[in-house]
Amino acid sequence: MLAQLENKFSKSAALEVRNLFVAYKGEPSSPRPWVLQNLSMSINAGEIVAVLGKSGAGKTTLLNVISGLVEPSKGSLLFPLAPEGDGPKFACVFQEDRLLPWRSAVKNVQLSLERLGLERRNRREAAMSLLAQVGLQDAADRYPWQLSGGMRSRVALARALALQAPLLLLDESFAKLDPQTRSEMYELLLALRERHGFSVLLVTHNVEEAAYLADRAFILRNPLLGGAIEVQLGTRNKKKAEELLEALKDNSLKSSD
Repeated sequence: MLAQLENKFSKSAALEVRNLFVAYKGEPSSPRPWVLQNLSMSINAGEIVAVLGKSGAGKTTLLNVISGLVEPSKGSLLFPLAPEGDGPKFACVFQEDRLLPWRSAVKNVQLSLERLGLERRNRREAAMSLLAQVGLQDAADRYPWQLSGGMRSRVALARALALQAPLLLLDESFAKLDPQTRSEMYELLLALRERHGFSVLLVTHNVEEAAYLADRAFILRNPLLGGAIEVQLGTRNKKKAEELLEALKDNSLKSSD
């Protein structure tokens, strides 16, 4: 099974967001306040795209729309690389690892394999292979309470990877980690992306994180203005972080005009 995971995704878009509008429900007679307005963006196969913005700009709403928890008011979402049938379009890693405390690390990873319908006799071997890829093969039978924060994050990443989805959604996934562990997770994510070719949508408040990991970034504008500012990144260096920070400041000034 895992051999089929290697770079299986073609060079096309993993996600396309077209003219997306999302509004809160209000009184029928009152104008609806937009949370997201006229947002268009795309994520190419194998690309890491960061989404940034001030609190209230709609980052969480965007994730909820993509994951199907919120219905858009207008616009469309396309998943061109989604597998046919019931295969997952995406996998998620949240800020909270959401590991089941009564299941060991390897059995937490097996949850995704159960969802895929992998036969029981093959699940442990496949889960162990995934844990090896995140450096936790020796901790496979430990329970979440026996793992450090960084180790728990690695298990959550392995569990998401087990779904074999073309798109990985990261919702502030590394925010609670200490700087050294966070840096290790950055390198692990980049190595896994290189190996498997999946795409990543990274929602973060951390400008340095976005500049280091992402190929492009979208800065969500004030919902009254709508849309987003696209910033090309690519090269991972301090200058890119400074440019992204300047773009964020510029967006903040324009939003307050």
